[in-house]
Amino acid sequence: DSSWDGIWDARCRLDEAGWTIEIVLPFKSLSFDPGSSTWGLNFRRSIPRKNESIRWNHPVRGDTIYNMKDFGELRGLADLKPVRGLELRPFLAFGYSHRSKEDHYDEQAGLDLAYRFNPRLTAQLSYKMDFAETEVDSRRINLSRFPLFFPEKRDFFLENNSIFTFGGVFRSPVAFHSRRIGLTEAGDPLDILAAAKLSGSFDGGRFGLIDAHMDEQPGLGSKNLSVGRAVFDLGEESSWGILATNGEPHAAGNNSLAGIDYSYRNSEFTSAALDFQANFYLMAIEADGVSGNPAAFGSSLSARNDEWYVYAGAEQVDDQFDPALGYVRQDDIHEYDLFVRRRHRPENLNPPLFPIDSIDLEFEGNAVIRLDGSLDSWQWEPGIEMESKSGDEIEFIHFLHRENLPSPHVMQYGERTGESVTLRAAEYRWSRSALILSSSEHRPVSATIVLSGGDYYDGEM
Repeated sequence: DSSWDGIWDARCRLDEAGWTIEIVLPFKSLSFDPGSSTWGLNFRRSIPRKNESIRWNHPVRGDTIYNMKDFGELRGLADLKPVRGLELRPFLAFGYSHRSKEDHYDEQAGLDLAYRFNPRLTAQLSYKMDFAETEVDSRRINLSRFPLFFPEKRDFFLENNSIFTFGGVFRSPVAFHSRRIGLTEAGDPLDILAAAKLSGSFDGGRFGLIDAHMDEQPGLGSKNLSVGRAVFDLGEESSWGILATNGEPHAAGNNSLAGIDYSYRNSEFTSAALDFQANFYLMAIEADGVSGNPAAFGSSLSARNDEWYVYAGAEQVDDQFDPALGYVRQDDIHEYDLFVRRRHRPENLNPPLFPIDSIDLEFEGNAVIRLDGSLDSWQWEPGIEMESKSGDEIEFIHFLHRENLPSPHVMQYGERTGESVTLRAAEYRWSRSALILSSSEHRPVSATIVLSGGDYYDGEM
């Protein structure tokens, strides 16, 4: 869980015996079963100058360190007492601006509280949630027909956010996207008067609940938004779950979603020791002003080891499927995805200045078919990537695109000046290529250079 932000400390030294690190993790930072004397544990050290990764247990190329089935065991832990942790963070913010010869002052006070009832249950409360320390979004120009997807960066929603992932979907359609709470569709903050979050685990599963009460908005009043998620284990690595959301943050009326998903995983699939995973999901909405219950369903399969990585996915998104607390890139479609990577590790391929450690041959494809059977778009991306033994990389990708615009599309490229280009309704085909050069991060100065050129719709870029 990359969102974990507990208290810890570390010291390291370099001497004649080599490099040594000591890490201190207070028990009050951890949730654990006091009745268990054996913990699962794994750790890894990366050595960029040697392009080397060292793992304590299960050091297999192509496997991630996050698979708990491959953890080693830390034994002999006895008489440990869990701590009921209380974290309190009050804040006070002042603002001043001078516009049109007038002074404007702003002040805000609030409180964030987190309490661990026991090793399995944690509660968070926030009164007038503070956005001051939240990292700003990267500035991006949208040259596509679809809304951009920005990741969540607020601490309150990041804590235990992996519980709310659904169906193995990371792009679209996302059943719950927490950025819909407390932010406008343009990404501007909306005041959250109060929010509560309860998350934890139970024998055979885990759960999460969020409820947020929004400040008054012109024409909408004060909105209440909520989400609930439960996941139940099946065997050692598989699970099934349910998810529900309720609330419409940006419009009048209400919008609700309910969904069910299943995830199968086998990290030692076949004699090739593939990490195999299959995901299936079904969700539907009920919304004011929308007839029926538009649904979305799909599945994905992936298998990987160091030599191979194969991913295939298919989904259907009904017309008007738009969960108010989720993210949908495009509705009224069937969508199909494919990615294949074959990695070679030549033993005696050492050209001057770039001794090769690995060569990846890659192919990525995507096709979108409208529900009436007509083609919306496809894109194919063959590529090759080479990595040197010191960690430098060279990658070449060729992009082939076809897109059928059903109606004219206005492309905004000058946010402040209102500059735009209107694309007429027509079929477009184009291609472009990219060469990416990256130096290893262990060098005193590292950099990435991207050289790209080709067509875009009926122009060039």
